[in-house]
Amino acid sequence: MRMPFNCFAVVAAVAAAIGLFSHPMATAQEKLYVEGELLVKYKTTANTRARGLLQQAAGAQRDHPIADSRIHRIILGADATVEQAMAVYADDPAVEFAEPNYILTAQAVPDDPSYGVLWGLNNSGQVVSGYVGSPGADIGAQSAWDVNTGSATVLVAVVDTGCDMSHPDIVENLWTNPDEIDGNGIDDDGNGFVDDVHGWDFMDDDATPQDASGHGTHVAGIIAASSDNGKGVAGTAWNVRLLPLRFMNAFSQGTTSDAILAISYAVAQGARIINCSWGGSGYSASLNSAMTNADALFICAAGNSGANLDKAPFYPAGFTADNVLSVAASDQMDRLCWFSNFSTTKVDAAAPGIRIYSLMMGRQTRWSENFEGGDLAAMTGWVTGGSGDTWGIAGPPGFSAMTTLALNPEDDYENNADTWVQTPPLD
Repeated sequence: MRMPFNCFAVVAAVAAAIGLFSHPMATAQEKLYVEGELLVKYKTTANTRARGLLQQAAGAQRDHPIADSRIHRIILGADATVEQAMAVYADDPAVEFAEPNYILTAQAVPDDPSYGVLWGLNNSGQVVSGYVGSPGADIGAQSAWDVNTGSATVLVAVVDTGCDMSHPDIVENLWTNPDEIDGNGIDDDGNGFVDDVHGWDFMDDDATPQDASGHGTHVAGIIAASSDNGKGVAGTAWNVRLLPLRFMNAFSQGTTSDAILAISYAVAQGARIINCSWGGSGYSASLNSAMTNADALFICAAGNSGANLDKAPFYPAGFTADNVLSVAASDQMDRLCWFSNFSTTKVDAAAPGIRIYSLMMGRQTRWSENFEGGDLAAMTGWVTGGSGDTWGIAGPPGFSAMTTLALNPEDDYENNADTWVQTPPLD
């Protein structure tokens, strides 16, 4: 596939895909999926009647097409299991494939910002987090900046947890939809998204892709934090435009169906570089199809389980399409990070990926409670109720402090409990 990419912006996205392994989790990824949902791709010969009969046979309640991909998100009835419904769909000649709606997980935790420790951009052998680097083990950013600092005509989509939309090191480089009027409640450009001025939130289905966990803000900072502005850190490509697309929740998890919607939106808006610093072990033909058929380059994190991808696959980095670039993580001594996935056939490059400093999203504490009193009944404003109401304060495992709200502090939950707890009124 030949695509007219700005090469320096590609370097920025590569750095972003890898610079996210600040605090890796070296556990194997389970094949998690959404209960009660399937992803089904129909053949071009499948008509409305055929889809309706299949829906009835599989015990499905709703059939939602995902963009224009011929992939449909199937919502099952209460009595239908994923396995049973998948067998019904997969056995029908009108269906190309049927699979679970896999859950995808972000591959990073952010650090605090400071240009002096950005060894991935310029490694002079400086000490970062107690480790001495090898001079030159970086992406050569400072030399590249003498030639190009990125172009505002290049749009990089950050398909992630969203971005801190008001961060001073991001706001100047946010993409703006030229055909949408902010806040008028009208879909001015007719693309099906109302007031999508700076992107879209596919998790909450609104026009505010505000970061939910900090992961996407960290990614965005690595790609295109504003530079030469006396603030924060320097992005790899200072002047490219960022398109934040949120499909993951506050726990940095999202579904394959929402990822596909975000990818479709990104391509429709002209993004030809899409950063995917997330993944899972479950092979998704739906995601593979959406990415393979997209006119874009996908920069994908190879994963952080320390596994050989030839034996323990991780997707989308493990897809073999020509427009998927899989990137492993290297350290400041120019070695493969101990947690990085690797492969002789499914990893294309390595780039700085540990002790990577970038942006954090702004937080303001509105209210907090540490339960130090140890007696929920004595705490002003707290109300509990329902069937099996045994709420109380417990100590976390291994700690003596009573600081955790628990439904049953002394034992397992009661069978058939239907209970609730309400905080004091909040302003």
